Amino acid sequence: MKFILSLLFGVATTVGFSQSLYKASNIPDHLKENANSVIRLESVSIEIPNPKKIVVNSKEVITILNKNGNRHFSPVVHYNNASKIKSVEARIFDADGEEIEKFKKKDFYDVSAVSGVTLYSDDRMLVFDYTPTEYPYTIQFEYETESSNTAFVNRFIPLNDYHSSVAKSNFSLTYGPNVSIKFKKVDREDVIAMSEQPGNISLSVENLKAIEPERHSHGLKRRIPGVTFAVENFYLQGVPGNGKDWVEFGKWMNAKLLQDVQELPAATKSKIKDMVAGATSLEEKARIVYEYVQKNTRYISVQVGIGGWKPMPASEVDKLGYGDCKALTNYTKSLLDAADVPSYYTVVYGDRDKRSISTDFTSMQGNHIILAVPNEDETIWLECTSQTSPFGFIANFTDDRDVLMVTPEGGKIAHTKSYPYEGNSLKTTGTCVLDEEGDILVNVAMESKGTQYSHRYDLESKTKDEKDEYYKEYWDYIDNITLKSVDFNNDKKAVELKETLQFQARSYTSSAGENLIFPVNVLNRSTYIPKRYKERKSPLYIPRGFVDEDEVLIDIPPGFGVTSLPEPIYVETKFGVYASELQEKSEGKYLYKRKFEIYEGEFPKEEYENYRKFRKKVARHDNQKIILTKL
Repeated sequence: MKFILSLLFGVATTVGFSQSLYKASNIPDHLKENANSVIRLESVSIEIPNPKKIVVNSKEVITILNKNGNRHFSPVVHYNNASKIKSVEARIFDADGEEIEKFKKKDFYDVSAVSGVTLYSDDRMLVFDYTPTEYPYTIQFEYETESSNTAFVNRFIPLNDYHSSVAKSNFSLTYGPNVSIKFKKVDREDVIAMSEQPGNISLSVENLKAIEPERHSHGLKRRIPGVTFAVENFYLQGVPGNGKDWVEFGKWMNAKLLQDVQELPAATKSKIKDMVAGATSLEEKARIVYEYVQKNTRYISVQVGIGGWKPMPASEVDKLGYGDCKALTNYTKSLLDAADVPSYYTVVYGDRDKRSISTDFTSMQGNHIILAVPNEDETIWLECTSQTSPFGFIANFTDDRDVLMVTPEGGKIAHTKSYPYEGNSLKTTGTCVLDEEGDILVNVAMESKGTQYSHRYDLESKTKDEKDEYYKEYWDYIDNITLKSVDFNNDKKAVELKETLQFQARSYTSSAGENLIFPVNVLNRSTYIPKRYKERKSPLYIPRGFVDEDEVLIDIPPGFGVTSLPEPIYVETKFGVYASELQEKSEGKYLYKRKFEIYEGEFPKEEYENYRKFRKKVARHDNQKIILTKL
């Protein structure tokens, strides 16, 4: 009888726990605050018995509170020819915790794991399709995988998206005596409970509240806790690797990934030698080769070989005329070798957010490949996937971050080129002729450099309609714009774009009786005001600065005058400088001058409101108006 009662009590407890886990009303209020989803339970167990085997068991129970929370759950399991999915299952529960649908392995779709721009790939995934009819609902997702690739070990990242909270997350890593595990823990607020014993590492967190995105801050990866793992002596597609340090890791990459894919046809080598024969410097040779690659290849993703890390042979790229970032970089390197120009295959995180290789933790990192060309005291960085980017120009995607250069002597950490604010310039000059109806005819010339060039240089390749749409959005504070002409001069050697335009705009001014109200800043008005936060959580971060300089000659219609000119404005802060003034040059002609600088940098979170006030002042002064009085 005691046994039966004990058994019944255990069953009741399990059922009670299950109901609590799936019933949406049991979620505490503090976990629903600012949340679109709540991870009720996440449990990951990893076993690495030897350097050639890794088994992952994962279970996640997540409640989706509203339609915005659907993106927080990705019902996929990846596999390739070195890994297999041993089991997978998904269950759907309604708000009351009642099961409403179940997906077994046979119900999952087997699809390619990469996008349509990929030529071919051995990466695939199982995924199920579920369209919710009401909210909230809960998903339980479980799977087990086994792989011979131990180069990649799941990270413990319990909170991996904005507006998602975590009730409980557990992680266990068990490894054999012949497996050397290392890890890097990032836990600024000390929320991860960690237990380390011989052959096992256990981690857990509870009650992590949802994080809201904040403008002018680092990306989410810099704000969340987590632990990264790596196997020191790993295997990748059956190839042994060494991750003891970056030197050894680089030697492995050079020997196992690059050495047998750099051969070129003799005819191509001869052609390159002839092309650079008259060049007088290393830089000139490199430029000739780079522009040859741009004219003769195109980017397309290729995801095969050693886990998608090994480039396709240079001879294949030479024959086919396409490749991914690995292949095109390796091809460019091979061509430079033929031209007697040294270069290094370089691993980088490519993103607008500046993300560096973790220099103190050797592991498989990065998502992109570029090429480093040493040139005396500087390094020329080449983006080999672009057919339009100027030689040595990498702004806004791979600039100013730590990267891994692969050399015959081993891996070396380097830092890519940065673009200081003073070089990220946009100079705008023009004339604005106003008629008595309030319409304007504008001629404008713009010269952009640095990161500002990066935002604009591909405009010349756009269609007429695309250009029209771009400029109307650029001057979105001006209604009724009609573009009359647009011309470009893209100097790739100087990395400078010149745009020359003429446009008309009806009813630019507003009326006050017989007088006209004229907004002074016609061509470069900043309307942006950063969002207000009741309680700022993260530091103020400005990744890239810039300088705007404007001079516009304004011609007002005969019969009108300006009763008084506004006082010159000058605002100086630690974030930047703003200055503007309106000068009378002659009767009916006025010169508007403006300079706006923003400095890159990181500032304490307490400074965010001051930055917001600065941008608010800029927006207000840029919207300054004068009254043109009928004489």
